[in-house]
Amino acid sequence: MKHTRYRNMLLLLIVTVCFSCSNNKEKKLDSAIQRFDSVIAPAKLSAKKAQVWVIDTAESKVEFTIKNMGLNVDGSLHRLKGTIIFDKKNLKGSGFSGSVDVSSISTGIEKRDADLMAPKFFNEKDFPKITFTTDSITAHGADYEANGKFMIKGFPKHVSIPFSFDATGNKGVFTSEFTLNRLDFDLGGKVSIMGNDVKVKLSIVTTKK
Repeated sequence: MKHTRYRNMLLLLIVTVCFSCSNNKEKKLDSAIQRFDSVIAPAKLSAKKAQVWVIDTAESKVEFTIKNMGLNVDGSLHRLKGTIIFDKKNLKGSGFSGSVDVSSISTGIEKRDADLMAPKFFNEKDFPKITFTTDSITAHGADYEANGKFMIKGFPKHVSIPFSFDATGNKGVFTSEFTLNRLDFDLGGKVSIMGNDVKVKLSIVTTKK
């Protein structure tokens, strides 16, 4: 009888210890879940607040200038498309992704435009689009900087592009000026009569979604 009583007490002690361990594990798990939720919840809430801006393709402009034989050659690209999510109060939840058609290049001279479609330059047949996608957006004083990747003629190049943003009502305009090196994208090769720097100007007109 005494052995039976001891055995029952031992079983009760084991069950109690196991139940206590189980409760501690559950408490630790609940605590971990709460900590995870406290980190992820603001991010989800922040992402929901990021504002979407729809590009007005007809009103937006992509312009460039390059030196050729000592003279400035101006040109433009059209049919800008993409996605813009931007909120100055939520830069971590903001991002750009856009493209323009290489075939839309216009410099005012048809023969020169046709030459730019050739493999030596943009190789429009194999690489019909120029794309840019951001990795991050940061504030710089009253303006901003988009850090991301240009893809031209199959060559990726990470760049930082300064830009400003002005909004009136439901309308917003993103403007930027920056310089690209055409040799980074194998455009035209090394020739003495053509400059390497291409100055780019953007004016992207958008409407709040």
